[in-house]
Amino acid sequence: MKQFALSLGLLVLSISVVNAQEKTAEAPEKKAPPPPTVGFIVAQPQAVELTKNLPGRLAASRDAVVRTRVTGIVQKRLFKEGAYVKAGQQLFKIDDAAFRTALASAKEGQSHFAPAIRTGTNPTGDHQRQYRYR
Repeated sequence: MKQFALSLGLLVLSISVVNAQEKTAEAPEKKAPPPPTVGFIVAQPQAVELTKNLPGRLAASRDAVVRTRVTGIVQKRLFKEGAYVKAGQQLFKIDDAAFRTALASAKEGQSHFAPAIRTGTNPTGDHQRQYRYR
């Protein structure tokens, strides 16, 4: 059995050696690539302008930011963009419907509570609340 395994191993080894020799005989020789084509220019002295491009941006030295102090819808702008404005000059016209409604509501409340304020009574009938907040 040992002889059989040994002879089988030698047979496989000899076949692979023969096969490797055949492949090297079949492989063509690789040629070296041709030399590259080269061009040239003749340097000539000439004047060249040196410049630098630097990124940047321009900004005004003074900026004025207009911000609202009241809420509402702007109906009209009363100044020209970029024009000079004076202190106290009206700049915008704002829709005053919400303000008129609030004023009317306040006047109604004032007329409702005015007699009670004069007499010192509570018109809502909540006497406990009246004494609690005195």
